[in-house]
Amino acid sequence: KGLVASGLNIQKFGTVLFTVADKDKQEALKLAVRFAANGYRLMATKGTAAILESAGLKVMVVEKIGSEGKTLLDVI
Repeated sequence: KGLVASGLNIQKFGTVLFTVADKDKQEALKLAVRFAANGYRLMATKGTAAILESAGLKVMVVEKIGSEGKTLLDVI
């Protein structure tokens, strides 16, 4: 609601990219569940993806910057 009130247009579909510090992963999981329930696709770095997948969420894994393969920079 705050983002909408500030004039930002929030898409009702799309993809959300998660890369979260270990201490914040449980809080991020709650957000990811809500995004997935609303039809968003989820992408995450390996450690974050493991937490999301353990909760039954479908996640596309992307590599951190400087790694081999499809990285965060490629998908942003």
